[in-house]
Amino acid sequence: MRRIKLYYLFFSSTLKVNVPFSVLGSILISKGDWNMFFEPFPYMLGGLGIVASLLYKEILEKEAYYFYYNSGIPKRNLIIFVFAAYWFILWIVKLCIICLK
Repeated sequence: MRRIKLYYLFFSSTLKVNVPFSVLGSILISKGDWNMFFEPFPYMLGGLGIVASLLYKEILEKEAYYFYYNSGIPKRNLIIFVFAAYWFILWIVKLCIICLK
């Protein structure tokens, strides 16, 4: 149960970079047109946002990986979990957007 909480902690720490980056990117791509805002948003959330948040963690919060490594979770597993969780969320958001249209 402790490992699941640690995976969730790492995932939630990537949200602080991913969500603002994805919203900003979607606004720039849609050029401020709110009708088109939600089309690129899932792709930004599941693509460039993940890369930006992992680069942020790799450059500015590199010592945080030691906490997870000491708990028995290697960096590779954390990155794979984040990609899997975001892609799962991507499909849920995409389905919600399709249903709302």
